Amino acid sequence: MKRLCNPFLPVLFLAVIPYAGCAGQVAWDRVPHGVLARLASGETQDLIVVLDDAAVSAHAEELRKSKAIDHDDQQILSFKKERYALMKSALLSSLPQKDVELLQSFDLLPMLLLRFRSHSALRKLLAHPFVVRVYEDADEHLMPKE
Repeated sequence: MKRLCNPFLPVLFLAVIPYAGCAGQVAWDRVPHGVLARLASGETQDLIVVLDDAAVSAHAEELRKSKAIDHDDQQILSFKKERYALMKSALLSSLPQKDVELLQSFDLLPMLLLRFRSHSALRKLLAHPFVVRVYEDADEHLMPKE
């Protein structure tokens, strides 16, 4: 049985935060090499989609400062969960349901795992202003071998 998501996903998320300013432009360089060719040949592609969370993070930071805390309390976590759910819902509703399948959503992260069946669905995803980057759902060796 294929694992739906890489166990190092939170590490991957932290690595892509610097790309948050890229949302809004349609650029194929945000898609891993080979994905387009495999879609064109008829293969489905499982992709991790990272959303721009700059506004959510900024508001969460304001809430932390107003409470004089350095961590996300239950109220802030609830806020993030609600905002990410709204963003994900808006994104998913803009995509063709027959060509995109939701495999996994991460409540407290601005990320989704989606299965794509067409090049046009991926193009539509990349045109959405919430989308920062797309990654293949693949086993990666994030730690150096000793």
